Amino acid sequence: TRPRARGLLLLLMLLLEMYRCDSSGDGTIYRYQAKTLNGSQTVRLDSLRGRSVLFVNVATY
Repeated sequence: TRPRARGLLLLLMLLLEMYRCDSSGDGTIYRYQAKTLNGSQTVRLDSLRGRSVLFVNVATY
């Protein structure tokens, strides 16, 4: 199954390469703010400049 997994990984990489980001938007992520999990504080994303940040998008319906 390793060759199959490698093939799927290669296919995924090729599909992602075809996807191009739209950079026509104005500004950067650093102009946004977000509330902490409990909502007690607002964090300016520009305060995180130069750090590694992981955003997790959790959606329910």
